[in-house]
Amino acid sequence: MLLTIIRKELLSYIVTFRFVTGFVLCAFLVPVSAHVLTRDYAERLDVYSLSSQAHRSELDSVQVYSELKVTIDRKPTVLSILCAGLEKQVGNTVTIHHGEVPAIARRHGRSNPLLAAFPEMDIATIAMVVFSLLAVLFAYDTIVGEREDGTLGQVLSNPIPRGHLLLGKYIGGILPLSILVVFSLLIGLLVMSLSPSVRIESSDWPRVLLMVCVILIYSSAFYTLGILLSVLCGRSATALMLLLFLWVLLVIVIPASASYIASRIHVAPLEGDTKLQSDRVWDQFEEEAEKIRRKYPGRGWTFGSRFDEHVVKVYDGDREGMLDLLEQRKRLEPLRIRYADRAWQVYQSYYDRLYEQSMLARNLSRISPAAAFYNVAAALAGTDVNAHLAFLKRARQYRDELITYMKSKQAFSSLLYFTRKTEGELRTQEELKEAMVRGEDIEGKGWDAVAPLELGDLPRFDQHPAAVSASVEPVLVDLALLVALNVIFFILAYMLFLRGHVK
Repeated sequence: MLLTIIRKELLSYIVTFRFVTGFVLCAFLVPVSAHVLTRDYAERLDVYSLSSQAHRSELDSVQVYSELKVTIDRKPTVLSILCAGLEKQVGNTVTIHHGEVPAIARRHGRSNPLLAAFPEMDIATIAMVVFSLLAVLFAYDTIVGEREDGTLGQVLSNPIPRGHLLLGKYIGGILPLSILVVFSLLIGLLVMSLSPSVRIESSDWPRVLLMVCVILIYSSAFYTLGILLSVLCGRSATALMLLLFLWVLLVIVIPASASYIASRIHVAPLEGDTKLQSDRVWDQFEEEAEKIRRKYPGRGWTFGSRFDEHVVKVYDGDREGMLDLLEQRKRLEPLRIRYADRAWQVYQSYYDRLYEQSMLARNLSRISPAAAFYNVAAALAGTDVNAHLAFLKRARQYRDELITYMKSKQAFSSLLYFTRKTEGELRTQEELKEAMVRGEDIEGKGWDAVAPLELGDLPRFDQHPAAVSASVEPVLVDLALLVALNVIFFILAYMLFLRGHVK
């Protein structure tokens, strides 16, 4: 009997106008969105390739260790086509230097800020909005429609348990919706795979399959909500109006207002105040650094020199001044590293508060199944806030590796920090004067004739994507909420249906 009910419901849904309309709508929206976002991904991938190549070439021009800084770029995530998350809103490049702890990423690439008014709709957003709306439209008259036309009473006049009837209507209704969802997603994946820029690795497919499952669970939550209201209401029009109101509230209002409410409950410190605290740290550094500079001035005769905040380059200079400068750097650079760590502690407190605020907004938005769904989708795609924070954390770890590497090369305690002259090649001021009197061109071609440092053993920055289990772990609560909503809505519908009238 249950199979008969399922077959009847399935056939009745497939021939309805709403199913055909929803099928056409999804079969159009998902592939078009996949095409647009695939092209966008290809452009971002090209920009990443050019940017990372330019940054690698910068390392080929490093002539002294004071110039050594490594700029790393985060490769666009291929699954951002399915769920963009935060990937295009946050920075994607970080410069690593021993004198600064990376706290935030900058953005590279070409973008038109005027286009921000026209946000792109990724496939997860289509699922969040369109699929949930279709689920509501499919379910609103499941029970109340048959009650209005008298069919329900005729069906229940047969020896059919009400639980079987409700379960059959659920399965018979969710199946065509699932067919619609899966078919449109398959077309979207096909469009993605046709692009030569898109390479979905074997490790990505479990994420894709899980995302499809989450979309179905999310759509089912709204379908069971529709069944609940269909049982509860006396008229189809009333059920539809209530469902549309709840849909707007759950899908649009709550997710949009969660961040505003969180910012009022959990007030984050001002960035300007944090910068002032950081500036005080660096002011203390300058006070100590000035004492070192006065003790070791290091500014004798120099040729082809450059003295910036971090970069110190001297092509040639008098022996006393160069050795003085070496002693200065031996003390200044380790001091700079320590103060960079202290400045980072100030910013770490600031970013921790921001993270707490974002987590509060996330917890508040979990009232909405739409927000819970998007949290899971972004985590599976690797475009959520945790993926970005993992990138920055890895960048800070890489800074420690870079410092260790420089210490192993005695970069802070050798002349190679700022010059390519060896101690035996240095001359006194008197010797330099005599050379100038003889007409010797001391600088000659200068730095243009100096070969770059050999950095073949420089540690490479690598960041492997998190395992699927590690990605899902932070959003298990969201996933559990989606499953729980399905169970709760169905149980409530079942209990009300057992006690409800059939006319």
